[in-house]
Amino acid sequence: MLKGIILMKMKQSLYIMVYPALVWFLSGCSEHPTHTHNAPATYDTTGYTISTIQEQVLITQHLEFVSLLKTARNTSVTLALDNVIPKMEQVIVHGSQSLNDQWNSSIRELCKSSGKTYNPFDSVQNEGGTFGGYLFDENGMEQEQLLDKSAFVGVFFRLAKQIELKNEMPHKYIALFGATPAFVNSDIASNNRDRLTAAYAARRDKNDGRGLYIGFKNVVTSLQGHISSGTSHNDMSLTDKQTIFLLWEKAIMATVVNYCLTAYDKFTMTNPSEQDLGAGLHAVCEAIGFMKGLEFVDDKSIKTTQLESLFTLLQVSKPSVFVTNAFATVPSLKAAVQNIQSIYGFSDQEIQDFKMNWVIVQNRQ
Repeated sequence: MLKGIILMKMKQSLYIMVYPALVWFLSGCSEHPTHTHNAPATYDTTGYTISTIQEQVLITQHLEFVSLLKTARNTSVTLALDNVIPKMEQVIVHGSQSLNDQWNSSIRELCKSSGKTYNPFDSVQNEGGTFGGYLFDENGMEQEQLLDKSAFVGVFFRLAKQIELKNEMPHKYIALFGATPAFVNSDIASNNRDRLTAAYAARRDKNDGRGLYIGFKNVVTSLQGHISSGTSHNDMSLTDKQTIFLLWEKAIMATVVNYCLTAYDKFTMTNPSEQDLGAGLHAVCEAIGFMKGLEFVDDKSIKTTQLESLFTLLQVSKPSVFVTNAFATVPSLKAAVQNIQSIYGFSDQEIQDFKMNWVIVQNRQ
């Protein structure tokens, strides 16, 4: 009898230890993981700065590279390959060979288009240029977005996947995600503002304890507790790792949903201006850029065939058709959203919520 009671209590304890990460892994972002005695109530920042020096340098290099690319949104700026490639190489060295090939092609297209103007309705297209405030190639692709957003998964997510199960792992995860141990859940905060994927996860998070950003915070805190508990908790640490990367991927794809719906609204306006059409095309290209990063990593939740289907719906070879033939092409933006919802199990309410930038709505400064 006593033995049975002891076994029952052991099973209950194991359930309590595993539950926080498992609930996220199995049910997506619909529930808020609770803390346990194995995970600290707050994240322990000890050693964070020294453990993430290399990651912070890389993030700075990427942001400086992208800032340089953005200057070409102005027609008065012509970018020279010799000036941008050294900055690009500091970042892309951490990506796969396939991503390297993509970036080398994209940077040449971007430089070729810079300093010119672009009209997607012209019958002859040669080099692209600025349209509605953004720089596009002759097919309406905003190469800046491919070079920027593909790094969120193709470089930073990929590097996180390579980190060994050691005490500094959670620190590095937070840095590469783009957050800080302060977890401010805002990309406009005065201090410790979120960057990279964390910035977009914050925008999709209603700050009600059930969102993707808060989910990442809770599970990475759980991971820290399990690692500090020693090798006897390795199985639970690995479960936390899986959950973290699923949340990371979901944050990316929730943002793809946001940009598809943003583009849909722009292209279905009664009398859209050039700025409206440029913003719609920019949104499509940003969605493509985020997914390009997933294309170039092997270990991901979404299947390659599913990504290919989404690229087809987003007219990846010639996004300008959303401007020139909106009636025929715009419905595919809603189809892409439906596909993403099916793949990741997002609820109808979550899809509606993803349309919002909750950081701005709630003024989380």
